[in-house]
Amino acid sequence: MQPKHRFSVLFVVCLTSLLSLQCHKSSDSSAPKPCKLVSVTASGGGATTVYNITFDDKSRPVTLQVSENLTNSSYTATRTYGDKLIVTSNLFKGSTVPTTVDSVFLDAEGHVASISITGSNGDHSLLTYTRDIHGEITQSTSLFNGTTLNTTTYTYTNSDITSGNDGSGIFTYTYYLDKAASIYDFVAMQQWLTYGIVIMNNRHLCQSIETSHISQTYTYTKNDKGNITDAIVTTTAPSASTGSYHYTYDCN
Repeated sequence: MQPKHRFSVLFVVCLTSLLSLQCHKSSDSSAPKPCKLVSVTASGGGATTVYNITFDDKSRPVTLQVSENLTNSSYTATRTYGDKLIVTSNLFKGSTVPTTVDSVFLDAEGHVASISITGSNGDHSLLTYTRDIHGEITQSTSLFNGTTLNTTTYTYTNSDITSGNDGSGIFTYTYYLDKAASIYDFVAMQQWLTYGIVIMNNRHLCQSIETSHISQTYTYTKNDKGNITDAIVTTTAPSASTGSYHYTYDCN
């Protein structure tokens, strides 16, 4: 399963390439203008986290201004791009030293090969991903300060991760087979906001996740321009709850 990140929304969720943030422009002059994602509001468990996003001229996210209501905290994630490298520095308001610096290393095909997370206290986490010749993840390993925490194996069906074992039990995923993968996928969006890229290269939108600890289902709503405006997560176990991502676009 994917690692928990310290800035994740306070409810649980466990690509071959980063998808475009704009609608495809039609040659029909009457077609809607392209829309760009400008903010994401994540809600759940009484917490609301707002991400305001700015992009470079290649439509890559370069800054996220993030605020959370329960603790009244805010931080800025600043992202830089190098050769097969994405580095994110997370700086809380009032601090001069980043809380964490996340370094994402890509392989020759542009897939995430490893993620190094360094804390201001010196703690270090390392996440590594093993892929087959198709770019599909076969195994991931999580280390903390040099000690292995867990190793996860994955099984794909029709280019989607459908099951696996994270060392504590079996997990299963289902998908909307009529809907293509997108960063607006509930699971993919957490990865994209955290690292600037989607780690898990699936073909379709995720519909549900079932593990030994949690059971969740995801639904999506589109506006009249065809853009996904909301991703809703319904949790039935271990207790019932609902969370969401709401996407705001600039269509001017």
